[in-house]
Amino acid sequence: MSISIEVDKAALEDNADIFVQTPAPTNLEEMVIANSLSTLFLFDFIVKFASVILQNAFAASLALAID
Repeated sequence: MSISIEVDKAALEDNADIFVQTPAPTNLEEMVIANSLSTLFLFDFIVKFASVILQNAFAASLALAID
């Protein structure tokens, strides 16, 4: 068991930069970019979710089907 812990510690020490979290935005320009990207991601998620709901509504009803 101690060998595994030593291997894990060595991996953490050798690749310390992998475990470092990216810093938060520090100025207004970075904050605008971060907010824009998160807003676009959220908008994309909502549009895709609504699209699936709409497709399922058309597929579930023969009266609404257009093919």
